[in-house]
Amino acid sequence: MVNFKELKFRIRDFLRFDQKELFNLLLISLAAAFIFSFNDWGAQTFNLATGLTNLFLLFIASIIIVLFRFTLQKIYALSLGYKATFGIWYNGLLYSLIIVFFTLGRLPLIMMGKLDLKFLSKQRIGEKRYGFSYVQNAYMEIVGPFANLLIAIPFAIFSLAFPQSYFFANALQI
Repeated sequence: MVNFKELKFRIRDFLRFDQKELFNLLLISLAAAFIFSFNDWGAQTFNLATGLTNLFLLFIASIIIVLFRFTLQKIYALSLGYKATFGIWYNGLLYSLIIVFFTLGRLPLIMMGKLDLKFLSKQRIGEKRYGFSYVQNAYMEIVGPFANLLIAIPFAIFSLAFPQSYFFANALQI
């Protein structure tokens, strides 16, 4: 882990989402919104307007959650001397959609993608272990669930403050 000044410069120089990553994140967000709004397309009968409204609200929530998660993972990777990029797992996305259809929306499971790491050798000069570390790789992956817990805190607070809000209740579920 580097000091705060060095991390600030690494963030300035290396923290970016390229177009492919942004497209993949939007695709994952759309799939997550569909999976979590699967049963909310009308009370007893199908209602397109209600379904699209719920899909849009959950799409916004999932964009916030996914961007927060991968931004924190990228920042932590930069602090350890790696450049992280998001890669989508299309088979996992297809499996998630199949599972939500077979369980009729009772098991909303998202298998979204992976974190690809590139070793920034210039940023790691002087480190104790100069090489790719599987332990550090595991730490970078663990940051993702912790980021989800961090983003869940404001959603939980707003869900308690506004108990009738569809957005906050389902964003907390995501």
